Amino acid sequence: MSGFDIFRHLYNLFLRRRLALFLVAAALIIISVASLKYIRLSEDIKSMLPDNRKDFSIDYELLQHAPFTRKIIINLKIASGGDVGELIRVADHLADAMTPPFFTRVIAGPAVSQDMDIYNWLIKNLPNLATDKDLEGIKADLTTENIRNQLSDDYNSLFSHEGWYLKNYIKSDPLNLKAVGIKKLSSLNIIPNARLQDNHFISADGKNVLLIAETNVDITDAGGSEEMLSRLNNLSEGIVPQGIEMSVLSVHNYTVVNADMIKDDLFVVLTISSLSIIILFIFFLRTWKALLVLLISFSSFAIALFSVSLIYKTVSAITIGFGSVLLGLSDDLSLHVYFALRPGKIKNKTDDMSAIIAEVSRPVLFGGVITICAFSLLMFSALPGQRQLGAFSIIGVLASLAMSLILLPHMMQASSGGKDAHSFILRERRRTHPAITIAIWILLLTGCAWQARHISFNGNLNALNFVPEKLRAIELAMSETWGNFRGQAMIFSEGKDMESALEINDNLFRYLKQNAGDADVTSIASILPSIKTQKANREAWTSFWSDRKDEIRRTMEEEGRRLGFSGNAFEAFFLSLNGPASFIRAEDLSLSGIKDILDSMIIHSDGKISILTMVPDTPEIKALIARDQDIIPGVRFVSQSYFSEMIRKAIGHDFIRFIIGAFSLIVLLLAFLFRNMKKVLLSLVPVVTGIIFMFGVMSLIHIPFNIFNIISTILIIGLGVDYGIFMVCKCSEDYEHDTDTAVLLSGLTTITGFGSLICARHPALHSIGVTVLLGIGAAVPSAMFVIPAFFKGKGNRGGYPDERAISNE
Repeated sequence: MSGFDIFRHLYNLFLRRRLALFLVAAALIIISVASLKYIRLSEDIKSMLPDNRKDFSIDYELLQHAPFTRKIIINLKIASGGDVGELIRVADHLADAMTPPFFTRVIAGPAVSQDMDIYNWLIKNLPNLATDKDLEGIKADLTTENIRNQLSDDYNSLFSHEGWYLKNYIKSDPLNLKAVGIKKLSSLNIIPNARLQDNHFISADGKNVLLIAETNVDITDAGGSEEMLSRLNNLSEGIVPQGIEMSVLSVHNYTVVNADMIKDDLFVVLTISSLSIIILFIFFLRTWKALLVLLISFSSFAIALFSVSLIYKTVSAITIGFGSVLLGLSDDLSLHVYFALRPGKIKNKTDDMSAIIAEVSRPVLFGGVITICAFSLLMFSALPGQRQLGAFSIIGVLASLAMSLILLPHMMQASSGGKDAHSFILRERRRTHPAITIAIWILLLTGCAWQARHISFNGNLNALNFVPEKLRAIELAMSETWGNFRGQAMIFSEGKDMESALEINDNLFRYLKQNAGDADVTSIASILPSIKTQKANREAWTSFWSDRKDEIRRTMEEEGRRLGFSGNAFEAFFLSLNGPASFIRAEDLSLSGIKDILDSMIIHSDGKISILTMVPDTPEIKALIARDQDIIPGVRFVSQSYFSEMIRKAIGHDFIRFIIGAFSLIVLLLAFLFRNMKKVLLSLVPVVTGIIFMFGVMSLIHIPFNIFNIISTILIIGLGVDYGIFMVCKCSEDYEHDTDTAVLLSGLTTITGFGSLICARHPALHSIGVTVLLGIGAAVPSAMFVIPAFFKGKGNRGGYPDERAISNE
C-alpha cells in the first residue's frame, strides 16, 4: 500500500497550508459557477451524427436540400360548405402580409397564367423534349380519323368564349401536340394530391389551400424560429377569420418544441435529482458534515461544464442533461472517503486520518481511474456529441477524485455522528444464506441473458425528437390532404458541371421509368434534359416528320377544307416543324412556376452540381438503386429510412467496439490492482449483472437501443466496476470502513440522478434515464449481496460483517 502514501504526504503537506488550499478551491468553484450563464446551448441533432465517415455528413447535408425541409408549409382549411373563393382571398392576403425579415417569399401556386407563354414554349421545344416513346404515341394518333376529330374540336373551339385567344394556338398546334409536353409537366408535381384553381394549390375536396413560405431563419436557430413562428401567428390572428383553420408545419416547429422541452426538462431533472440526493444524504448521514460531499458533487458538475465550454464552441443540451447523472456519479468517490473519515471514527486526528487516507485511496483511486478509462472510450466515438459527453464525464470524475482525496480530508472535522440508517439493511443481508443468494442471482442472469437475444437497435433520428400530439396531428392531416410530399426518398445526380449532372439525371430518369414500375417519379429530366439528350431528340424529331410531313399536310388540308378552314390555315405549324429551335438551358428557363421547381431541385455546392429526383421511400426502390449502382453511376440515394439504417449500423458497431474495449481495459486494470483472478472476476459481478439485466428488461418491454443508450452502457460499466472494487476490498482485505453504506448510498444517488431523467419528456434524456436506471438498479444489489456471498471464511460467514460489528456501529 506504500505506493499510495502520496496522498498521506499530500494531506500532511496541506495541513499547514489549509487556508491556501481552501482559497484556491473556492476560487476555481466560484469561477466555474459564474461562467455557467455564458454557456452557449445547442439542441442541434447533428452533434449525434457520425463525423468519421464522409458519407454520413454528405447524406445529412443532402437531406437538408429536400424541397420542403427549409420551408414553412401553411394549410388553410375552410369549414364544410364554405366558399373556396373566400379561402383563396384569405390565402392571398396572408401571403402579401408575410414580408421580410422573417419571410423572403410566399408561393401560393405555380403561377401559370393565361398571359404566360408556357403553351407556346412547350410547342416550340417539343423537338428537344419528345422522346422515341413520345414519337410512337404521336405516330399512333396520326390516323385520318384522329386528325379529323382533332380539327373538328379545333374548329368548334373557335366559336367558344375563348375562341379569340385560342386562334393563334390552333394555328401553331392544330394537332394538339402540346399535350405531349403537358404530360411531361406532371413529372414536376412535387405535391401529389394538389390540383390547380386560379393558380393556387387546392386540395382534391376543395376545402384546403396550400401556401409555401421561404425564410432565411436557420432550422437549428431555436430563438429565430420562435420569433418567426410567433410573427406568423400574430399575422393569422388579424387576417384569418373564424371559420377558416390555419395549420403550420416546418422543421422550425420541431426545433422550437424540442428546445423548449429540453429547457423545461433540464430544470425539472436537475431540481429533482438535487433534492433527491439531499434527502438521501439527510436520511443516511444525519449530520451537516454530509454537505461536504454534496459540495464536491455540485462543484464537480460546475467545473466539468465550465471546462467543456472552453473546449467546445457550444454545449449540447444532452450534455447538460447528463449533469444530473454526474451529480450522482461524482459523489461515489467522495462518499467512500467520507465514510472512512466520518465523524466519530477518528481518534488521533493527524496520524489516524493520514493513515486512513493512504488506505482508502487505493480503491478510490482505482475506481476513479477505471471510471475515467471507461468514459475515455467515448472520446473515440464517431459521434461529436458522445465525445463531448466523454470529455464532460472525464473532467467531472477527475475533479471529484482530486477533491475527494485532497480537499475533503481537510474539510472533515472529528465530531460525533448519529446512528447510520444502514444497520437494518446489513442485518437483513446477514440472515440470507450465501448459496440462496448466488442461486437467485444465477437464475435471474440466465433468464435476462436468454431474453436479451432479441435486443434491437434503432437509428431513427426522429425517434429522438419530442413530437407533441398537436404537431403529430398536423403531420397526419397534411399527409392525408396533400400526400406524403415530406417523406419521399431522394436520388441525387451529381456532376462537376450542369451538363454532366443533367446527363446522369437523364440516365436515372430513363432507368426508373423502365424498372420502377408504377412508382411516382418527380424529376426535371422531362423538361430540362441534357444538351446531349436534346440533340438526340431533335434528330429523331426531324427524321420522324421528314418521312411523313407531306402526307400529313395533304390529310389536314382535305379535312380542314371540309370543316371550313382556309387552305393555308396550318402553314405556321408545318413551318415550325423545320424551324431551328434553340436548346433548353437552365439559366434561360425563366418560366414562372417551372423556375421555382428547378431552383429547389438543382443544388450548387462544393464545386459540383446535384440534381434532385424524388421517389417513394420504399425498400423496393432502395434495393433497386443498390443493386444497379454500376448501371447508373454518379447517383446518390438518400432517405430518412436509409439514413436511419446507416445510423443503426453505426450504433451496433460502436456498441460492440465499446463493450469489448471497456471490458478489456477494465480487466487489465483490475489485474494490476488485485493480481488475483478471483478478485478480478468478482469485481466484474456488478458490471455483468447490470449489463445483462438491462439488456433483458429492455428486450422484454421492447425498448430498442439508440445512440444515447451507448453512453448509458459505458456509465454502467464504469460505475459497476467501482462498486465491485469497493466490495471486494471490503470482503477480502478486512477494511473497517463503511464500504457497504458507501456503495448503497452512492448507488442510490446515481439511481435518483437517473431516475430524474425518467421524468424528462424529451426522448433522448428519457432514454438515458431508463437504461441506466435498469443497469445501476441491478448492479448495486449484486455488489452488496452477491460479492460477499462468494467469499468464505474471513472470520464470518460469506464475508458479511458480524452482528457485533453492526450493533457497535
